[in-house]
Amino acid sequence: MRTLRSLLESAENAFDRGDFDQYDQIDIDFHAAVVAASGNALLVDIYGGVLEVMRSSHAEITARLRSSA
Repeated sequence: MRTLRSLLESAENAFDRGDFDQYDQIDIDFHAAVVAASGNALLVDIYGGVLEVMRSSHAEITARLRSSA
């Protein structure tokens, strides 16, 4: 739980600073930590594939936001 709380606090700080790249990475790390904490090996394995999609989507969204600013 300490790790999850720390990640949430870090995400809030990054968001408040407007550091959306950092926020995105922390968001991904947070969700990966939730999945890992489940102790469900199948879920961890499946989520590995989801992480790749999330990283790609976050990068694409961030690039769009930058180009429109």
